[in-house]
Amino acid sequence: MKSNPYQGTTATSETRSTRWMFVVGVVALVLSTICLHVAVAGMIAVFQLLADSVVQPHELASGILIPLGFSFATLPLGFIGFVFLVLGFKNHQPAPAA
Repeated sequence: MKSNPYQGTTATSETRSTRWMFVVGVVALVLSTICLHVAVAGMIAVFQLLADSVVQPHELASGILIPLGFSFATLPLGFIGFVFLVLGFKNHQPAPAA
């Protein structure tokens, strides 16, 4: 046998599916980080309003609900990003040796 018949069909180092897994993973982790920062900034703003004025407890509860929603969005986004990155690395094919 003179040549490898499968040489032209070897997997490239980055296929379309692994590239999209990496992109989705990174985007989800970045969005997770942004949500966490927005949640912290929102809670700081709400507690600053509490310190600067006379605020009733029900006003604090309604004001903190918005940043709390962002903090709840952080965990699933981070988990999805982590899963897609792991799948991307798992399915990543090494470049063929030349």
